[in-house]
Amino acid sequence: MVAQVTITSTSRDLKNTYLIYAVIGTPVPAQRQVQARLLSSSASGQKTVPTTGVRHFTPQRASGTLEFVNTASVALTFESSVLTGASGVPVTFYGPVTVPAASTVNVDAYAVNDGVSGNIPALDINGPCCVPTHQILVKNPAPFTGGKDEHTAPYVALEDVYPTAQALEPSVTQDAQTALQQQLLANERPVNDPQCRQIMSAIPFTGEIGDSVTVTLKGSCTQVVYDEQGARGMAADLLTAEAMQQLGENYALVGNVATTVTHAIVGDSQGTASIFVAAEGIWAYQFTNAAKMALAGLIVNKSTKDAQILLAQQAGVASATITLSGEQQETLPADPQQIAIVVQDIAGLQGAKSSTGA
Repeated sequence: MVAQVTITSTSRDLKNTYLIYAVIGTPVPAQRQVQARLLSSSASGQKTVPTTGVRHFTPQRASGTLEFVNTASVALTFESSVLTGASGVPVTFYGPVTVPAASTVNVDAYAVNDGVSGNIPALDINGPCCVPTHQILVKNPAPFTGGKDEHTAPYVALEDVYPTAQALEPSVTQDAQTALQQQLLANERPVNDPQCRQIMSAIPFTGEIGDSVTVTLKGSCTQVVYDEQGARGMAADLLTAEAMQQLGENYALVGNVATTVTHAIVGDSQGTASIFVAAEGIWAYQFTNAAKMALAGLIVNKSTKDAQILLAQQAGVASATITLSGEQQETLPADPQQIAIVVQDIAGLQGAKSSTGA
């Protein structure tokens, strides 16, 4: 007669969630730390558009300097007057003016009429003036400037700049974020969403004259990433160590420890992140060949009922099923070699669960 005893070993489904820190710098595994990195990227976009602002300019008078030379041996004083030079453009000055004997005095002057015609060249006025004796000589040593005719001109309006920058923003941000993703290693995952900002510039700037404006938008993004595989592996090791403490060396892991990152948050300005990892695994009692032989010896010549009672009392046995063959259907063989102990396989967790990310 041959007997087969099928044993379902005792198993434990262990679960725990661990807080693991991701640090920028050198991680210390003993302090539950894994590597983190601060990624940064930049991108820019540019577009030139016509300006829409129109500015009206009133006419302006030109101004300059008149140099008066006194050739007399006494001081001479004279009132303001209108002077006309080679161009025929009248200019004047504020008087009275006193020029010491044999001296020179510079006086502010301006064109009588508004407009660009007042921008006379240097030495347009050059000769005697102002006193009957012609002992005062006058000239303009430099051109008059600032004279402008009434006119309109295009200028850069806010409506030219900001809508253009807004139109550039999506592509600039996308390019910067793509550059971040390209830096991500296979074992890494982001802790947070990309933190992006934009800086706009315009040439000419808002309010300045120009018939077109070139708008440039520069975008930059930063993001904290961490070693996800390292964090999950650390959580698996921590659960395994707990299993050894709770269950002892007779239990072994069946399948794999499944890990899931439940959430991750940036904890401080230095980029340190808190990573919460849930770990789960199934440990089953292990029967050595010697332990199986001991079980067989325990139940020789026993009835199936008594044998099941004895087996249920043994460490690691959750349940047992006895199948007999031969003439005796109620009593197990007297020879332990005719009793086959078969341990039923326990289903473990297959592979690791996918991370939920940040």
